[in-house]
Amino acid sequence: MLMAGKPFHPPQMHEFNASVQLMAKRLQDIPEARASYLTNGWPVDDSILDETDAIIFSWMEAGVLESCKTDVIA
Repeated sequence: MLMAGKPFHPPQMHEFNASVQLMAKRLQDIPEARASYLTNGWPVDDSILDETDAIIFSWMEAGVLESCKTDVIA
């Protein structure tokens, strides 16, 4: 799962949402890979992560890992 943070700068300064979408598209070219993405931060419903093997974060918020639910990512 590729997870983009919420935008907090003007457009085209830090394109987290666009970067995870592009990365997921490129990973889908690899037959053995399966990639999904989430935009605008941590999902409201954690169940979307139930089948997730790994999470790659793309954002720059201070304390981002502290804001994640540790029982989900631990």
